[in-house]
Amino acid sequence: MTTTLVCNCNRTMSLDESALQKQVDSGIKVQTALCRQDVGQFLNGLQGDEPLVVACTQERELFSAMAASASKPLIAPIRFVNI
Repeated sequence: MTTTLVCNCNRTMSLDESALQKQVDSGIKVQTALCRQDVGQFLNGLQGDEPLVVACTQERELFSAMAASASKPLIAPIRFVNI
């Protein structure tokens, strides 16, 4: 299974959480500030052995840097997609 993280970029995008949940196998909770206040969700995603999809390309460098400095080596790949 894949862990999918979605962010509405501080509510600047209107995202239908229930529609997204129907399209993705994993449970999705739309975050408001994945790269700031909600960064714990990303860090938790790094701890697993499932592939991680982050629906944010704008902060890809930030997320990549956090992944590179994580205490646990990455097992699964991280993919960044634009939404």
